[in-house]
This record gives sequence, structure tokens and C-alpha cells, in this order.
Amino acid sequence: MMKIKEFGRNLMCYIGLMVLPILAMGQNDGMPSFELKSNDRVVFLGNGLMEKAQQYGVIETMFLSYWPDRKITFRNLGWSGDTVEGKARSYISKPPKPYDLLLQQIEKTKPSVVFLAYGGVESYAGMKGLETFSQDLNQLLDHIVDMGAEPILWSTLPQKEVPTLSVDLTQRKKQLEMYNDAMAAVANQRGIRYVDIYQGFVDIDGDWYETNGIHLNKAGYTHLAKVLATELDLSLEEWRMDIDVLQSKVTEVSGVRVKDLKSNKEMAHFYGENIGLPWLNYYSVNEEMLPKIKFTGLKRGIYSLSMNGNLIAVANHKQWAQGVSIVEGMSRDLINSLETSIVEINDLYFWEYRPLNRTYLVGMRTHEQGQNSYELAWNSLFINRLENDMFNLRQVEGVLYELEKVK
Repeated sequence: MMKIKEFGRNLMCYIGLMVLPILAMGQNDGMPSFELKSNDRVVFLGNGLMEKAQQYGVIETMFLSYWPDRKITFRNLGWSGDTVEGKARSYISKPPKPYDLLLQQIEKTKPSVVFLAYGGVESYAGMKGLETFSQDLNQLLDHIVDMGAEPILWSTLPQKEVPTLSVDLTQRKKQLEMYNDAMAAVANQRGIRYVDIYQGFVDIDGDWYETNGIHLNKAGYTHLAKVLATELDLSLEEWRMDIDVLQSKVTEVSGVRVKDLKSNKEMAHFYGENIGLPWLNYYSVNEEMLPKIKFTGLKRGIYSLSMNGNLIAVANHKQWAQGVSIVEGMSRDLINSLETSIVEINDLYFWEYRPLNRTYLVGMRTHEQGQNSYELAWNSLFINRLENDMFNLRQVEGVLYELEKVK
């Protein structure tokens, strides 16, 4: 009898998987455009994919670049090896149980948007664990919605072949895609967003993985940020500026607004206001994607370009006419500063909610050191200061560009 029930359950799962891709198609169609608003708190939740993202700050920088005038904050609750039941989050002590602890950690952040990256660990169970995974995922989503937050599901990443590991990648591919289909179906049924990052890595070759073929390196997280932006329909606008100095006219512009242009055949002065921050251009390894400025009509000679008095480029009239890539400047410095601050925030928050001696501070031995747990909140003071600094850094109304002929 048990074998018959098991066969029937597996058969239903198989039939379900046959229609999952159909259900998942177009699940984000008809949804309002994705947007982060002022005072939004974005939480990253999931397994090692989320936890390792703390080291780079690339994804947060990407979101901040689209809305530089809004104060958006982030908390990373990624935990290597975690599942939708929170199994990796045990203190090996008395309650709370791992899942209850997971909920407490989410609720404490007061989220408005929660990105969930699960399925990679659970997928090793294959077909047998699929039904339980879907049930547990729905349970977690219910709790997140009850907190007043918008949940957004991410697919898993594909696993890459590496010489040092013997892995049946054909089987692994089936497992990962099976669980991706299940998450897409859950998202479709609930009417929530589903972000397919899997296809953004499986169809394109790139040196994006660490040596284990599972975890991403910084280049991988940079590519992941681009995939996320595309999946969420965020405009990846290139930063370009073409100016005819003889006519004092902007002939082409993208990603920036030009104001108060004054120019002649030997100079150009104007203000530039970024529509967003050109994070994509500066992260690109392709020089063609770097911010580029072109000046046509210049008299023969060498010209220097400065931003707010700081030299950023020198080239001759022919090079300016063809366009010069801008590899330095305030925007580049700002992107680097944001990324550095985010990494510091991630580190501070990590030790706030996951202290090394947590068993003594918040676990079963709090009777010994629990009186010192108030010190964990001190990290929040530094985090708040960094977040305020990041917001103020991004409030640049205009930058003075000055092109001068080198005498």
C-alpha cells in the first residue's frame, strides 16, 4: 500500500512538473513596474548565494544607482546551507527552533521588500523533496506577506563543471531546473515576482564562479546585478555625451542631463546631472561600456577635461572627436565609496545578528553573559551613520565640466 501511495505521489509531482513551465510563462506580466521607494528596507534572504554577496556590495550599489535621491537601506540575512525551513540557523540550544529564529530575524529588520534565494540546497532531495519544498516555501511566503513585505523569488544558479570535483552535472541540472520550475509555479499562483537568474548564467560563458563551481566571485555578482536589473525591467542606460562646440549644442546624450552649455572651438563649460549613477558602465570590463564624452569642432591641439576642478582626462582634438572613455571622476569615486560602505554595513550587521559567542549572548547560556547582549545594538549606531553618509553622498545636484585647451 505504501509503495502504491508513493508511486501516486511521484506521478502527481511528475505531471505537475510537466505543466510548471507553462504556468510560469509570463508570470510577471501585468504587474506594476518594480520600484524601490524612500525608506524602503530591502532584505536578502537565502543560502550561500545571499551570504557571499555581503563581501561585494554590488547588488545594493546597483539598486542605489537607479534611485540616488531615495534613502533605501539593506539587510543581508543570507546563511550558507540554509533552507526555507531555516535548518542552518540552529543555535544548538533550547527554543527558538530554527524556523522560528528565521522568522524573528526577518521581522526584526522590518522589511518592505524581501528577495528570497532558496532551492539550491533543497534540490539535492530531487523529486522526493519537491512537494515538501513547495509547502514550506508557501509557508515562509505567508509569513513574509503577513509582515507587510513584498516577497520576490529568485531561481537557483546553475552549477559549473570543475576538474577537482566529481559531480553528475546532468543530474544536477535536472534537480535545479525542477526546483526552479516549482518556485516559478508558486510565484505564478501567488501573483508575486519571480526572477530567473538561472538562464542569465547558463546561456552565456563568463569567468564568474569560484573554484568550486557553485559560488560566485565578484565578477559573477556583477553579472548577477545586471541580470537582476534586466529581469526587473530596470533601464540599463549607457552614459554618453556628444557636444558640438561650434554650435554650443548637445547632439546626443544618454544617462545625464546637460545644462548651461557655453562653448567655442577652444573650450566648453557646462553642468552635468546624472539621471542615475552609471554603475553598469564602471563595472564593465568592456571599454566600450565606459562613460564616454565626445567633443566635435575643436581646433587642433591638446585639451584637458575636469570635473569640479579635478582633472579626469587629457586628449587631442581628434581623440575628443572620436569620443574619450572616462575612467576616473566623481561618479567612479562615488560608486566605489558606496560599495565600500555597503560591505562595511553588511559586516557590522552580520556580527550584530550572528555574534561569535551567540550561545552565551542570546542562546541557552544567556544566564552567564546575556547582560552584555545590549552591546550588539551598538553596531546599529555605526550602520545608521554609514547609511546617512551614503544618502548624502548621492545628493549631487550638478557637476561642473570644463574643457580647456592646454597652452
